Amino acid sequence: MLAEPLMIDKQGYVQVPERPGFGFVIDEDRVAHHTVHVIERGDCGSPRKGVHK
Repeated sequence: MLAEPLMIDKQGYVQVPERPGFGFVIDEDRVAHHTVHVIERGDCGSPRKGVHK
């Protein structure tokens, strides 16, 4: 899901990117392609008022 592959050196370490935060760039298109369900803010999976199963 990352835009750039992680590079692992001979000792098994990953070089930490020098960008802000964790430094990784997310491939938004790839994430969207694999998304099967989006939970909206406040949606806890329970039915809405007035909606019965």
